[in-house]
Amino acid sequence: MKLVSVTIDGHRLESAADATILAAARQAGIEIPTLCFCDALGPYSACRVCVVEVKGADRLLPACGTRVADGIEVVTDSPLLADIRRTLVELILSDHEKDCLACAKWGGCKLQALAKQLGVTRNALSHQRIGRAVRTVPVGRAVGAARPADAIVRDRSACILCGNCVRVCREVQKVSALALEGRGFAMRVATPFDLPLAETPCVECKQCVRVCPTGAMEERR
Repeated sequence: MKLVSVTIDGHRLESAADATILAAARQAGIEIPTLCFCDALGPYSACRVCVVEVKGADRLLPACGTRVADGIEVVTDSPLLADIRRTLVELILSDHEKDCLACAKWGGCKLQALAKQLGVTRNALSHQRIGRAVRTVPVGRAVGAARPADAIVRDRSACILCGNCVRVCREVQKVSALALEGRGFAMRVATPFDLPLAETPCVECKQCVRVCPTGAMEERR
């Protein structure tokens, strides 16, 4: 295995040449905040929370999807990065139902934990939800829109569009019972033709529930 020399936050270390910055940092005991990253899936770089500074780069780069290179110098924690990460989380929360106490993921929600870690105690951003009404109307838990035959309850109001459920269904289970539908504020996770899950190729593996970082997917109780 080819090794390269990498400097992360002033620490010089050796890393596999095909490793990502995130993997190299974790190997060295350096934690970079993530939200959409999932070990069971490849890098997707949807949330951008893991962005880092790389010497010589003209922009911030996602640690989960950027490979290391020999001699690369990386900064994972700085006032600039902290400010950007807080802003990104605030943007996500601005279009997120914050009824945390009623959420099945309470205490195990990655978004909730990340907000606490970054010191986001209140949402400084807000907007009138225009064009995303289809996604932000709670589905399943709040209005009972999931059919009795569905093994999984979907709450679109808690969805952050990380794509993990869609990807694990397509890439790991090879089923494709879920897909990202629409564009911009109208984007949402949907089933083919908006059919009930019980009428799709879903095999009820519950992998989508396991990789969801929020309470958007939960098993029917």
